[in-house]
Amino acid sequence: MTAKTDTLKRYSLEEYLVMEEIAEHKHEFYNGQITTIAGAKETHNAICANLIFSLAQKIRIQEELLFKLYTSDMKVWLPKKQSIVYPDALVVSKPPQFYKGRKDILTNPFLIAEVLSNSTKEYDQKDKFELYKSVESFQEYVLISQEEKNIIVFSKQENNKWVKCEFNAMTEVISLPNIGFEIQMNEVYFDITFD
Repeated sequence: MTAKTDTLKRYSLEEYLVMEEIAEHKHEFYNGQITTIAGAKETHNAICANLIFSLAQKIRIQEELLFKLYTSDMKVWLPKKQSIVYPDALVVSKPPQFYKGRKDILTNPFLIAEVLSNSTKEYDQKDKFELYKSVESFQEYVLISQEEKNIIVFSKQENNKWVKCEFNAMTEVISLPNIGFEIQMNEVYFDITFD
C-alpha cells in the first residue's frame, strides 16, 4: 500500500476520529499528522487473505480460544506515540481491549503482520516497528514481501530484546514462538505469482 501525508496541518486525535468516521479511504494518525492509505493491489490482498486464512485455522483448533484475529479494517492505538494505525492483520490475546470503549480501535495487539510494498517497506520495517514496540502486549511482528518469497518474523524475548528469523523457501515452516503457532511458507504464498 502507498501512503500520502498531509504535512501542512496538525490535527487533534478527536478531529482525526471524526474525519475517519466519514472518510472514503483509510487514514493513519501520528503526532497530529494524518496519512492517507491507498488501496492495495491484487498480490497484496491475496497474501493477506492467505495469511488470515492460515492464522484463523490455527486459532480455531486450539483447545482454549486464547486469541482473536482481525483484518486490515481494525485500527490499533499506540498510546506512547499518540498514534493510530491499520495493520494488514493482527491477533490479540483475549479479551480484546478497545480504546475508550470504541469497537474499531484495539489497544492490545499481540501479533501484527504487514505485507510489504515498495513504497512502505522501509517504514514498516523501521519506523512502524518502533511504534508497535511501544505497546506492552505486542510480542510478534511478521513482515511478508510481495515482491519475492521472503518472510521475516521478529519475536520478543523475556529481556525485551527482539529476535529476527528470516524465511525464503516455500518448504519452510515459519515459527511464531510467542503465539505458539507454526505456519507454512507455501500457505502464505498459495497461488501467488511473482513478476
